[in-house]
Amino acid sequence: MGYAFDKKHTFKMFDDFTVENGATSIGLTKELAIKWAEKRPNESDVTRYKRVNTIIIFSIYLNQLGYESYIPRQLKSYKTTFTPFIFSKEELESFFHASETIEIKGNTTIRHILPVVFRMIYGCGLRVRDALNLKCKSLNLDEGYITIREKNGCDRVLLLSDSLKTVCIQYSENCLSKQNPSDYFFPYLFPEVKLP
Repeated sequence: MGYAFDKKHTFKMFDDFTVENGATSIGLTKELAIKWAEKRPNESDVTRYKRVNTIIIFSIYLNQLGYESYIPRQLKSYKTTFTPFIFSKEELESFFHASETIEIKGNTTIRHILPVVFRMIYGCGLRVRDALNLKCKSLNLDEGYITIREKNGCDRVLLLSDSLKTVCIQYSENCLSKQNPSDYFFPYLFPEVKLP
């Protein structure tokens, strides 16, 4: 199974790899480097490229510290193997219908949240993380826009379609009557936040 690239994960894998292959000294041998660079089952070209590149940088660093370490050759630039799935109009209608009619046991507002959060992601092109991190003060439902706070200090302002604005207003009136501006817009997804 493939895995998402993560430097900490790569160094842990590399550490395990060197132990399994009997490395006893600081530095990378040519044989070990070649073996490390081999493509793994179900590994994407992107992940392999980043995995090998991380160890190239590490090997350069070891050499700078005075440890002899073989520097692997950089792999050819990767071509992404990602193929986006484009939903048809019928599939989207079916998806949103399912989000509205899903059966959820217990007294919870998640049945109100799901249709809104999915429409927000779709209608504004949001990443899931951005949608879930929205605070009530991030939305201006009177004028129909949301503000996404970026780490670099450059905020993004995204317009809401009339239908999405209507859905958000209904959700806000039904589920967020006691929320403060600094509270999450989708509070059920954060256990520490008590719903009205």
